[in-house]
Amino acid sequence: MIKRSHLDFKVGELGDNVAVPIQAVDRGRGDPGNVLGVFVSRDLDNDQYKIAVKSRVLNSQYSRNQFDLCPQRLLTEDDVNQDTAVSLREAVIPQSACGG
Repeated sequence: MIKRSHLDFKVGELGDNVAVPIQAVDRGRGDPGNVLGVFVSRDLDNDQYKIAVKSRVLNSQYSRNQFDLCPQRLLTEDDVNQDTAVSLREAVIPQSACGG
């Protein structure tokens, strides 16, 4: 299964843009279904990725099957704030149409 997973999911590189899906519990009806982020670092031992969104860095690490790679680079590492780490739920609040 691990070999098949490596074939199905392309390995991301630092600076690639990703779309992290937001669970329905954590968003309102008018809120987006995904949040756009950038790869900041990668743990080679466990194949885990650290993702930063526009407001902050997400505090959990994600495996390759938990997000989608974007074909264009809309965000760069300079566009994101890497000072503090927050949960995905807190990172979605600034992008919410209803205020979170």
